[in-house]
Amino acid sequence: MEKRLRTTGLSNILEVTHKLLVAKDSGWSSRVVFLDISKALDKVIHSAFLFKLRQLGVTGSVYNLLQSYLSGRSQFVRLGDFRSDHSHTNCGVPQGSVLGPLLFLVHINDIGTNIKSSISLFADDTILLCSYKNPSA
Repeated sequence: MEKRLRTTGLSNILEVTHKLLVAKDSGWSSRVVFLDISKALDKVIHSAFLFKLRQLGVTGSVYNLLQSYLSGRSQFVRLGDFRSDHSHTNCGVPQGSVLGPLLFLVHINDIGTNIKSSISLFADDTILLCSYKNPSA
């Protein structure tokens, strides 16, 4: 089965729609599952992500740059005029950044290893598609 990483959510939807229409035109049935991991970008554990980078062969200046990008991060809560103290965090990728979705995709790039359907990924949105010949057709 074809597995792809996508760079935009729109291309994900267009790809799945195309596959569904091709299957329908061929008289096949299809099943689609849409997954959205809640607060996914907040759940990336830095040490696990860096370990995975090493396993993927990322070393040297690229590895050091990403390690530096993730290290020493802190967070706080603001509610109206109240602002909490800063708290160190060892998980999560920066949201609203260009790298956030890309780092998350690298983190989950093996999600489709044992899935026997088509899978499309964009950030924390995953679409599984399985089409099969309809036995009653």
